[in-house]
Amino acid sequence: MDRNAGYERSREEPLGMAWTVGAVRRPAFTVDAGTHEQLRRAGWVVCALCSLQTYFVVAAAIPTHRAVTLSSSIDRLIPLVPVWAYVYGAVYSVAVVPVFIARDLRVLRRIALGFIGINLIAALVFLGFPTRMERPPLIGLPAGSFTQWTMGLIYALDPPVNCFPSLHVANAFYVWSLGRSFDRRAGRWLFALACLIATSTLLVKQHYLLDVTTGVFLGCVAGRLATPRGGWPEHIELPARSQWLWIPGCYAVHLMIAIAAYSGGWRPVQVWVR
Repeated sequence: MDRNAGYERSREEPLGMAWTVGAVRRPAFTVDAGTHEQLRRAGWVVCALCSLQTYFVVAAAIPTHRAVTLSSSIDRLIPLVPVWAYVYGAVYSVAVVPVFIARDLRVLRRIALGFIGINLIAALVFLGFPTRMERPPLIGLPAGSFTQWTMGLIYALDPPVNCFPSLHVANAFYVWSLGRSFDRRAGRWLFALACLIATSTLLVKQHYLLDVTTGVFLGCVAGRLATPRGGWPEHIELPARSQWLWIPGCYAVHLMIAIAAYSGGWRPVQVWVR
């Protein structure tokens, strides 16, 4: 048998062999377009969620005794109503859901940039103009009740500083502004929810009126900037109206976790100096 026969065939079939070798020897970390887009989506989701944590990072750097209060005569007339703690906690569902229901990468990028902008601007204000909240004692509650436990959890995890502007209110109204630009009918109930959250910040004594008004302004401005001029193009896939129902679903999960922790005997520990 001629030893050169195989060699001659290889010379006659260079294209087929070259394509096969190239397919085998592609870089090990090469990803297709779909995977690359999913990685980018994950990156924007992580950035948006991490920006929400700047509130706690800045709070740890602010001595409470150096912060000022913005209490007014009207604020002093507003009573503490602990049952509103259940509404106050809804903002964590409101702020999380939008980044997960946006399927179009361009929409997700704008949503994430809005959250990042809100929290970075607020962080700069917190550092330059530190404020604090004067919290009243938790009176009139049955000892060991779930409502008392919930208020204790809020006061334990949420520092009494970083009040101006209210990020609770800013994030809630930002989501409302986005939801309204996606779907008018969804925007109506998101507006009602944002107003309830803003009211709750006053009734659980976490913010003053000035904090709330500046929070509304910041959230609405961010929402307007996140929405393209002239509205969203028709070819972009926007979150469906039904997808906003993930907000009450997410809230239900948070509530069940809290009930389980309460029933299991775990008690919140005050970690912030008043």
